[in-house]
Amino acid sequence: MRPHRQKALVGATFSAAALLVMAGCTDGSAAGGADWEPTQDVTITVAFPAGGGTDAAARALAEGLESVREDLNVVVVNRDGGSGTVGYTYASQQARNPHELTFIEPGFVVVPETTEVPYAEDDFAMVGGVSLYTSVIIAPPGTFSDLSDLVDQAASDTLTVGFPNATGPQAISAELIEDSIGHEFEHVVYQNGGEIAAGVASGDLDFGLTALEHAQGFIDDGRVEALAVLSDERIENDTFADVPTATEAGVDVAFSGFRGVVAGGELTDGQLQYWVDALADYRDSEAYDESLDLTMTQELDVAGDEFQGYLDEFRSTVTPVLGNLG
Repeated sequence: MRPHRQKALVGATFSAAALLVMAGCTDGSAAGGADWEPTQDVTITVAFPAGGGTDAAARALAEGLESVREDLNVVVVNRDGGSGTVGYTYASQQARNPHELTFIEPGFVVVPETTEVPYAEDDFAMVGGVSLYTSVIIAPPGTFSDLSDLVDQAASDTLTVGFPNATGPQAISAELIEDSIGHEFEHVVYQNGGEIAAGVASGDLDFGLTALEHAQGFIDDGRVEALAVLSDERIENDTFADVPTATEAGVDVAFSGFRGVVAGGELTDGQLQYWVDALADYRDSEAYDESLDLTMTQELDVAGDEFQGYLDEFRSTVTPVLGNLG
């Protein structure tokens, strides 16, 4: 089944109009749109270690670009450190190199909002979005009848919620839920999403927020129960098909992390247009649909200035809650 396709999802009231800012470099007739092709191997910088979800998505992108562009050879290089700062700083220095791409995720927006970094978004040119990944609210089996029951209990008790990364998508989701229901939780930060699922299964946490792939096995074998997903529509997957969205369950929050591609900020129109077109061709391919199915993610079909509009809207959603996260 073809995954649900959507323009973009940031918060409970994401405005589609905000994405349609300018046609910009998404138009195939842009100046010099067909006058450049790669002449050597292409590198995609991933600002995080190998083996994680961001790395896996970047490697799927590399294979996908090779599948839609004859003779293209794409190499993924992990330049991790400093919550992405090392990799993004390196990438910002490749302003005129059309053979260097950078795979980005929420930290590309969030970290500069909380920490002084030696790069700026203006150092990059927007190629486009790749995918959206959401979170699931999990609890020990039988603890809550549904998400509304959790909210009711939060009114009288301080519930503990676990999530990975103090300023990551799940942490932001927890803050958005608190704002929506008018009650606060006790936050417990873990190292990764798998630890969250284990903490919920053991009863150390009242509930947790984690990525779908980290919760799937625990849900399938009955060690945790899924109360809601934070996507705008239900997930087309055997494990999550019957799990309501948070909005359906009475909590008006929908929030997803993003993955996308940027290039050097001083590329020519033709160089940038090559990558916008290549990414569009990948999104239209069977390999892309298979990747969305495998990773339980959704399409983020924005490019060029529309992708910049998506990042701006994402920033406007997350910035107000970052202070609460410290």
